[in-house]
Amino acid sequence: MKINAESLVSISEANQNFSGAARLADEKGTAVILKNSALRYELRAAAFSGKTLPQLTLMRRRRV
Repeated sequence: MKINAESLVSISEANQNFSGAARLADEKGTAVILKNSALRYELRAAAFSGKTLPQLTLMRRRRV
């Protein structure tokens, strides 16, 4: 997995300014959130291919 250094965000910055992290994900395609200087979370911009939210089938994350 290749990571763009411009898309790195600290967890405290993402917590204080989530809209900025979301905007970064929109611009770069993904934003990587660091916790204790380690890769922890990946925030991706969703591509809905022209469908509106009511048309999408929402899937719940399966618990392990």
